[in-house]
Order: sequence, then C-alpha cells, then structure tokens
Amino acid sequence: TKASGPRVLRARGEILSRLSSAYGGDYAALCRATWTADRLWALASAHGGYTEGRATTRRLDLPGKQLLVNSTTRPGGTLLIELLDEAGRVLPGFTATDCEPIAGDEHSAVVRWIGGDRAPPSASKVRFRFNRAFLYGFRLQH
Repeated sequence: TKASGPRVLRARGEILSRLSSAYGGDYAALCRATWTADRLWALASAHGGYTEGRATTRRLDLPGKQLLVNSTTRPGGTLLIELLDEAGRVLPGFTATDCEPIAGDEHSAVVRWIGGDRAPPSASKVRFRFNRAFLYGFRLQH
C-alpha cells in the first residue's frame, strides 16, 4: 500500500528489496530475491521429517562412475543412497545400510558405500532415501 514505503529485508544472508506502491501502483510491489543457482528445486518427503521419502531413478549408465549429490539436511536428517540392478534388486555392498550417511549442507558430496565409491558393473538405477533432507540434484563422474 502507499503507506508501507520502501524496505530492505534480510533473510539467511540474502537481501530482499521491496519498493512500495510509489513504483508499482496501489496493489503491487517490485521484489527481488536470490537463490543459489543449483538449489531452486528440491526433492523432499511429502510427510516431512518423521517419515522416510524414497525416489528411484530410471536406468542410468552407472558402471565405474562416482555419484555426487547436492543436498541439505535438517538437524537429525540424513540422505542414504542405494544402487540397484536392472530388475530393481539392491546390490550387496551398495545398500542403504552400507552407505555412508550424507548430512549437513553438501553441494557436491561423493557417495561412499562399504562396496566402494564407484558403481559396480551390474548397477543400473539409484534409489535415494531421505529423512529430513532435501535432494537438489545429483551427477555422475568418471
């Protein structure tokens, strides 16, 4: 409204500027906000923190590659990853319990299992299991 005037707000280190109705009319405001480029969208559990969310990829070219994830977790949250074969069976040494849990704020964390940090020849799919976590993306590298 006209009475609100210009304001500068700070949220999590970002600056959000709002210009009042003097610039946008009586019922509008011009706003600007910034996000980290690779964190605009995230995959998260629909129920929130108390239940585990799961997502499985389509078939990928995994053998011999490392998996890196971009994720963040809430306090007490974890992201676990397992590798599956073409039939959807979890591979020994690459189960969720074999996975080194990923927690905190990670932009490019290498996923490690008891079986190693590279996908075995029979790996075909990836299943993400998250609790109080946000998965922004993943990538494969040689």
